[in-house]
Amino acid sequence: MKRIVTDSTSSELGIGCDLEEKEAIVFASSEKGLKKIKKEARAYEKLGIIGKLTLGQLDDLPFETDAALTMPFQAQFHPVKYLTGLLKEIERLGGKLFDQTRAVKLFKKNDYVEMATGAKLHYDNIVIATHYPFNDFDGLYFAKLSIERSYAIAAKINTKMPEGMYISAESPKRSLRSIRSENGEDLFLIGGESHKTGKSNPPTQMHYENLERFGKEWFELERVPYHWSAQDMTTLDKMPYIGQMTQSTKDVLMATGFNKWGMVIGAFSRLMLTDIILGNDNVYKDLFDPTRNKLKTIDIERFSKKNTAVGKDFVTTKLKRPDKTVDDLKSDEGGLVSVDGKKVGGYRDKQGDVHLVKTTCTHLGCGLKWNDGDRSWDCSSHGSRFSYSGEVLNGPAVKPLKKLDGSNDEK
Repeated sequence: MKRIVTDSTSSELGIGCDLEEKEAIVFASSEKGLKKIKKEARAYEKLGIIGKLTLGQLDDLPFETDAALTMPFQAQFHPVKYLTGLLKEIERLGGKLFDQTRAVKLFKKNDYVEMATGAKLHYDNIVIATHYPFNDFDGLYFAKLSIERSYAIAAKINTKMPEGMYISAESPKRSLRSIRSENGEDLFLIGGESHKTGKSNPPTQMHYENLERFGKEWFELERVPYHWSAQDMTTLDKMPYIGQMTQSTKDVLMATGFNKWGMVIGAFSRLMLTDIILGNDNVYKDLFDPTRNKLKTIDIERFSKKNTAVGKDFVTTKLKRPDKTVDDLKSDEGGLVSVDGKKVGGYRDKQGDVHLVKTTCTHLGCGLKWNDGDRSWDCSSHGSRFSYSGEVLNGPAVKPLKKLDGSNDEK
């Protein structure tokens, strides 16, 4: 990772992105985790990856550990600062950037993309790198991607911060590292608590509370100035899709399914996609080819399990009935409510205004579930997410939810 960021881009372009060289450490705190660590160590040895296996307690962590696998010479950097530098270079080279411009439809025969505004973007080659491909019907990718959410807090702690970048081998996952805020304050990042989008049990707010509780137990957490969540996609065989989207469209490329390793695979993807567009050979092309069809039995089982679950979720969300009315909603509370005998989605904001929406996903018509941690409506079938007032937060949906009478958004 460090070589991709520094040698190829950051140093060459002079991008100040708080780049630091750090060790990446996978640690285990159970017998199950220990077995995973040893298996990973054998893989490192077979592939010639530099790594160090440590058995027993790690001095840098306050809780009990059984083993760790350390990979040296890795990178930590500020992704927004890094990307800002890349955007400036694109503009310097004559590229044009269009922010807040949602792509809604791809017209392959006419080689253009239609935007939500009605504008058309013509192309010779196009890369669909919209996280979840907005044209997911091409290649049926809505049936080939699993979507998860995870959570993070940045906290002020009263103990010494661990030096490396740590992640646990077991579940629930715990990702630990130090970061520096914009005002120069050293903060401790605690991440984890993954679950399928729209399928959190307990309520989503509890995931933030679990991370905070972990910080208080082991790192004398004092306060949490920042918290956020992320959405990630995984392919059937857990290898990213990078390359030609379908066998019949050589000029339409894609990159998705990074399985929580977006900063690494994103940087790697641009190297692969550049080679494909320029017609250069790339030894990894077949490995990441989105049209690969050599699925193992376990991959087929994942496909069947995922799409069976989609059908079950569709029925479950459609049959779920509200047990509240709009008047029952407290400040900063949302959920399904009954309005004139009909099921709708409602949220009362901190100012007392009510926002009502139709809880039918605009992607494929699946039902939505309320996310109390992020104040959003989430689709458990394909991962689309909408704000409490109906705007699209995450694809594959490209159209907002219908706003209903009685909502302050309609006034």
